Amino acid sequence: MNFLLSQRGGNADYYEIEGSEHYFDGIMTTDPLRDFYREHIPNGIAVTKTLKRFTIVVATPGDMGSKGGITVTQLETPGRYGRIEVSIDPRDEETCIYTVQTKNILSFRISPHECQSAKVIVQRQNMTSPAATFTITETTTVTWTDHMWEQNAGSQSMRRGKQLGAMDAILRSNGTFAVNAHGASTADIALQISRNLYTYFSADAVINGAAGTGNTITVAVGAQLPASQMDGFPIQVTDSGTLSVQTPLGEEYIFGEEEDVAAIFLRPGTTGAESLELVVWGSTAESAGLAARLVPTLTGVSQPDFVVLEKSSRWKGAEGAVAMGFFDERWSVASTSFFA
Repeated sequence: MNFLLSQRGGNADYYEIEGSEHYFDGIMTTDPLRDFYREHIPNGIAVTKTLKRFTIVVATPGDMGSKGGITVTQLETPGRYGRIEVSIDPRDEETCIYTVQTKNILSFRISPHECQSAKVIVQRQNMTSPAATFTITETTTVTWTDHMWEQNAGSQSMRRGKQLGAMDAILRSNGTFAVNAHGASTADIALQISRNLYTYFSADAVINGAAGTGNTITVAVGAQLPASQMDGFPIQVTDSGTLSVQTPLGEEYIFGEEEDVAAIFLRPGTTGAESLELVVWGSTAESAGLAARLVPTLTGVSQPDFVVLEKSSRWKGAEGAVAMGFFDERWSVASTSFFA
């Protein structure tokens, strides 16, 4: 692109930051960008360095950094936007008041960077629940639990950090991908997935090798899918090779009894606290190849956490999906999920 601009007489500079990912914290304040700002922003414009009032709208907490000392860590209903409205009232150099209104926010982290001690008032937007008040002096996580706001009410079973987001969260791998094939004719699918990872992201992958620190992609056929490391994970393959999806309300959906189906879904990984596994499954190798087409090759495309497909999806596209949706913070099927 830089070459084409020069051919058209354009004056453009090109900078490549070696060893950096596509996006990282601080990308908007690199030295080349700061020079660009100084060149194009007129001198004399006052810049307010402290935020007094701001709004955060977030679709994927896993892709969000901090703003004004606030970081959204969990959404109440995945697949819907979360919103936080914040106002900061500095009483003096040592104390300030944060007033926070939330919508579809399950938890957020707050750091009183504008003062040494902060009084935090939190209330859910358009809700009759009373506001909660905390006094904090260090980074604190505030969570909506049991119909009230609590400080540092964490859970080891929660989906968090790099696990958050849609299906493309698998791309936040902490190292080389492991691609494992289980079943006849799945090795070719695993190889194609590995090639795509390298083509689109220059990402290394090991096929049927020892697990490292990165995320895992598992390709399996029928009942040969290894069990999840999480007890009670809502998507299971039965001994007869059908696919079972259970909702928190106790409803069970069985797919693959009458015709071949395919599925692709996330589940907790085994290589770290925030690792992920992406399962590419089919009743047969042919249907598993159909699911493999949905392995993310772009970031930010908002694919759901799980998709179940019939053969008709070859020509119907998304209309051929018989189930799709998201997992909540405890890896349960979210209430917004769709079942045909």
